[in-house]
Amino acid sequence: MPVSLYDTMRPVAIAAGLGAGCAGQRGGSLVVSALVGLVVGVIAFLVVAHTANRWFARHAAQPSLFANDTHEPTSAGEGLLAVAYVAVFVVLIVTTFAGCHLGSWLAHEISF
Repeated sequence: MPVSLYDTMRPVAIAAGLGAGCAGQRGGSLVVSALVGLVVGVIAFLVVAHTANRWFARHAAQPSLFANDTHEPTSAGEGLLAVAYVAVFVVLIVTTFAGCHLGSWLAHEISF
């Protein structure tokens, strides 16, 4: 089974969000923040990956309008795929980062 760059970048995005979201924390706050961030990241991974895979399948099933044209028109379709890859990466980082901050907030509120 071949592994693409897209397959490897999704867990990297979650790890980057965890690293940024848990930076500077220690002890129980770090554990709660990391666990909540990981759960939120995995849920976002499942939702976003499923949505993106459905969009990619729909995009692949559509016949190309520019099949016999020059390379210039077909690169527009490749540009849409690149934008989708980057969007998935950014969404996963942001949601995992937000999950870490939610976990940090929860740990702070529980301590009172």
